[in-house]
Amino acid sequence: MDRRLALGAALLVAVPLLGNPFLLALPAEPPAYHHSVEPVEAGEVPSDAPTYRYDDLSPEARNAVDAALAAPDGRATVIGEANRPPEFRYSDHVAWGEGWYVVEKGGERYKLTTSAGGSIDVRWIQRGLFTLLGGIVALVGLAGYRADAEHLPGAVAAAAALPLVPVVAGYYPDTDAAVLIGTVGATGAGLVALGALVPMQVAAASAVTGVALGLGLAAFTGLGIGPVLVVAALGALVGVGAVLARTWRNGW
Repeated sequence: MDRRLALGAALLVAVPLLGNPFLLALPAEPPAYHHSVEPVEAGEVPSDAPTYRYDDLSPEARNAVDAALAAPDGRATVIGEANRPPEFRYSDHVAWGEGWYVVEKGGERYKLTTSAGGSIDVRWIQRGLFTLLGGIVALVGLAGYRADAEHLPGAVAAAAALPLVPVVAGYYPDTDAAVLIGTVGATGAGLVALGALVPMQVAAASAVTGVALGLGLAAFTGLGIGPVLVVAALGALVGVGAVLARTWRNGW
């Protein structure tokens, strides 16, 4: 591959990564609303407990109650905001009127318990990683062009493009874990490649700066060990790339 083609490929991949907030759609998992029902006697609930007649419920609430009553375990889940019963509240806190209700149907009284659930929203993390990866891919492309190297920029561009495939194909968020892992892997590979392309002094400075910034975060911000390790690893990977490149050139 010509070094100009390698640079073009790197920049072509870097653009959607850097502009991902505007160019890539990362839809969230639809919210899930859980319902469970069990028979209850009048003396088992407070006199002021919210009580609903089945016929007075909204269609969404009746559907949820019917599904729970029909389930062997008395539990049913509805997916999506459009299917959420408007009468009920869904939270981690459970009390009468806030997660516990009485529903009367066919002469029977039931205790209805509601809660909400869903997967952790990692879209903000994914967008940040996409932006970081885009910057790294662009730097690798430019460094490869100046060093008259085409294989590393081309390989990094290909690795960075892989996490974009499920997103562009519309399989996100079903593949959010794979996209996240792929982005992290491509980022690490890009940093190592960058270290192999820049002068040894620059790579060493990046490694030292990364570790120093990590220690600075720990000392002055109190953000914990996670950000420290991330920043230190980013700089250290550039240094690893430089060491590997020099070792390979000089013979193992």
